[in-house]
Amino acid sequence: MKKKIEKNTWLSLFLLLLVNINLGWVLSQSGAGLLGWLLTIASILLIAEVVASPWELIKNVTTRWLQSHTRAFIGVILSAFCAVLILTWFHISAHLLLLIVATSIGRIDLQETDYQNIQAFLILAILSVSGLCIGWTMYRAYTLLLQF
Repeated sequence: MKKKIEKNTWLSLFLLLLVNINLGWVLSQSGAGLLGWLLTIASILLIAEVVASPWELIKNVTTRWLQSHTRAFIGVILSAFCAVLILTWFHISAHLLLLIVATSIGRIDLQETDYQNIQAFLILAILSVSGLCIGWTMYRAYTLLLQF
């Protein structure tokens, strides 16, 4: 049975594509090396997986982690460290936060259309990586046009 993506879902998925196009453009403009691109793609796939995975699984892992006082303390310290990194490198973390929000909105809309977790992951991952490639291509075309 084919699933139909509603009109509102296309809007959130288009937003996800635009966010990734912007990220591809920014990475190209910054002159990121192969390692930067690979880390970005790995991060995109990780975000898509976390967003598409069942929330019950995430809740179980989180509650297991916080059962001990030592683990909870380590979690608080790591969270504070991440907060400092986010504030220090705001120009990078803003793109990451925007990516997480756009992916989450896309996942919520896909969930409303009854897509399974693996299908939602594939749609989010393909759209995200495609947007990254489109952004790279657009920046390369832009720089070639400026040379003429």
